[in-house]
Amino acid sequence: MALALQLRINVSAESTSLEGSNVDKELIEDGNPAEFRVMRGEELWHKKSGANNTSLEQCDLGKGPGVIKGAYVELPKYFNDANKVMDIEQRLIFCRTKIQGLTHEQAISIPFS
Repeated sequence: MALALQLRINVSAESTSLEGSNVDKELIEDGNPAEFRVMRGEELWHKKSGANNTSLEQCDLGKGPGVIKGAYVELPKYFNDANKVMDIEQRLIFCRTKIQGLTHEQAISIPFS
């Protein structure tokens, strides 16, 4: 009896993990799941919000206002306008408060991870 129960548990666990891997395969076949994060980031970059109803397109990540390409790999770096060294998250929070007019609490309420 105990052996039969153990076999059922093992078969059940294997079928569950196989079902999970099939779901993962289906997600990957449709494209890289990380692409959803990229698309969401692009949405947030262009979306007007905050008291100033502006987008982040004028945020300077170190390569000039609105330039995203290559900026991440050069961070953290010193920014004159903030008078300190910032990584990407600190810089986005800075831009959300200065450009969009959010309070610090509003800017950090949604993590960037």
